[in-house]
Amino acid sequence: MDVDTVTGLLRHLKDIPGVGVDVEGVDRFAEPDKRLFTAEELAYCAVQADPAESRAGRWCAKEAVSKACAKYLQLTLREIEIRNEASGRPIVLLPGRATEVGLMAEVSIAHAGGAAVAVAVAVMHERPTAGRLAE
Repeated sequence: MDVDTVTGLLRHLKDIPGVGVDVEGVDRFAEPDKRLFTAEELAYCAVQADPAESRAGRWCAKEAVSKACAKYLQLTLREIEIRNEASGRPIVLLPGRATEVGLMAEVSIAHAGGAAVAVAVAVMHERPTAGRLAE
């Protein structure tokens, strides 16, 4: 490939979403740790059939989201919160500094065989500027 082709391809990399994945053993999360989770996350996990499995899934989700968002913005794991819609689908809550610049993330969590795994995708949506109508 020539330099112009490579340069053109590199310009389009910004359009590719950030992706993150994490996997953890459930036994690592046998006890709740207030340093790792928000109060809301711990409360949700405490009422699940297997709280350790739920905590492991939440942790994997936070790690995966952090990795996916790193392409755009470095976030601490305490800034990322995983909640659930009424349907049970996990949703990602990002801090104001991330949402203000248009950063959004989606996550999927699974558990099997004593392990939890999560995959996240992050995208940067262009925010309408003053004087420009949103579509």
